[in-house]
Amino acid sequence: PRKNGVTLANVKQSCRALQQLHPRGSDGYHWRVRIDEKPNTSHSSSGIGGGSSGGAYSWWDVQDENARLPVKEATPKELNRMLAPKIAEEGDIVTQEVTKAAK
Repeated sequence: PRKNGVTLANVKQSCRALQQLHPRGSDGYHWRVRIDEKPNTSHSSSGIGGGSSGGAYSWWDVQDENARLPVKEATPKELNRMLAPKIAEEGDIVTQEVTKAAK
């Protein structure tokens, strides 16, 4: 990570492939950050594959591109669970969580 932490502005600058995927590049996407919740919070989702504990999390819109983003250390296996959840039938909790993240 950079001295001042990771920011959305840094991430967007580094995603050169997005220039090929969308006419507006990284600005053509809605960016959200996943926040792992402490147990017993009322506004969290039941997290799927958020690590070995499978804790709760929620998705937040990034309001300030220059604010430091929360960074979580994760093993390749944990990253795979977060980014590529198991394919499930419509209405399954995984499908619901992916839909929430995409909104």
